Amino acid sequence: VAAAAHALGRGMGALVNALDPDAVTLSGLAHHLIETAPAALDEGYTAALMRYRRAAPPPVLPSALGPGGPLAGAADAAFDVLLTEEGLEAWSDA
Repeated sequence: VAAAAHALGRGMGALVNALDPDAVTLSGLAHHLIETAPAALDEGYTAALMRYRRAAPPPVLPSALGPGGPLAGAADAAFDVLLTEEGLEAWSDA
């Protein structure tokens, strides 16, 4: 678990370097790593950050949606396809 948390932290650090977010949120299975292996997650995250970001890195927070966040996002994406103008026209043509 610690190795997975460390690897995730390194990946998050790389994305923070590239995207410059104000915060990083974790959901799904990653959500539990904040509680299960916080030291390994933080160590990987900090190690991957560019030097100037290490003084004040964006906080890593659990998603407000909890472990069900990915499922909620997938459902939202599915409804986007169905409820767009094209999707509604396809339903009426069927």
